[in-house]
Amino acid sequence: MKKPSLKRTLTLLEVIIASTIFSLLILTVVVASDGVLATSSVVYNRTYVEMEAEKVLNLIKDEIGRTGESDDGGTPRMALDEAPADPGVEWSLVYTPLQNGGTVNWTQFGTGTPYDGLPWQGTRNVMRYELTDPMGQDANGTDDDGDYLVDEGRVVIYTDAGGGTPGAVIAVLGVELSTCQLTRVNLTDGRLPTYRISVSLERVLRHAVKTNADVAAINAGAGPRVRHTASMLAIAPN
Repeated sequence: MKKPSLKRTLTLLEVIIASTIFSLLILTVVVASDGVLATSSVVYNRTYVEMEAEKVLNLIKDEIGRTGESDDGGTPRMALDEAPADPGVEWSLVYTPLQNGGTVNWTQFGTGTPYDGLPWQGTRNVMRYELTDPMGQDANGTDDDGDYLVDEGRVVIYTDAGGGTPGAVIAVLGVELSTCQLTRVNLTDGRLPTYRISVSLERVLRHAVKTNADVAAINAGAGPRVRHTASMLAIAPN
């Protein structure tokens, strides 16, 4: 007698159950991947704003370390204007830097050696923090132009065309800055000129913008974003 076959086809119910389980597995993988991407986006943007803020901070500090407030024919070699007349400029520093590659033995000063003996550059520079954005970004703490960057100021060094008027661009120290402050610290007499520098960068988290509510929050100056502020004191050598 022929034995009955044990093989059989899947029922419709079994197919539906198997498909449901497979779909749930796929959904779990997608959700997990989305979480990994969101975490990676936060880490990347946070690392970027931290590194860029620290970089700009140190570049400004280095420039202040190459100049000073010593007298130059009746004019200080460095002068800070914290309220320039130029629109969109938050501060302007006019200064005479030391020559590139110049070496100075600072221990000799304070013993009667004049600062005129230092290897000063023959021309002056102008360093400014400018709130300029060709797309129309305003300094209001929001992403006005939809590029996920907040405010977008920049620090630029120019040649001095005369009277603190910027001439040719020498270097751009930083861009995409949310804030950049430079103020003189009033210390007791006899202390070297000291300046406080503060730099902030802020970015909207593009990956986290998913709903109209997120967009509205961003336009209101809130929403998913990362921000880093770095500050330090910079001391001019004379």
